[in-house]
Amino acid sequence: MGKWIGLLGLLILSCTVAFPAEASVCHMIKDHSICIVSIKRSAKYYWQYRAAVSIDGVIAYKGGG
Repeated sequence: MGKWIGLLGLLILSCTVAFPAEASVCHMIKDHSICIVSIKRSAKYYWQYRAAVSIDGVIAYKGGG
C-alpha cells in the first residue's frame, strides 16, 4: 500500500514541475527581425535588467544597467 502511495505522489509531483519557457519576443521593424533573446533582472538593483538582443538572428547587444 505504501509503495502505491509513493508512486502516486511521485506521479503527481512530476506533473507539477514547471520548466522555463523558451520563447523570445520578436518584432519586425523596417525589414529587420529584432528579438529579445534573454532578459534577467538584477537581484541587488531591482530597476536594472540585463538583456541579450538579436537583430536578424545575430546577437547584437549583451548588456546591463
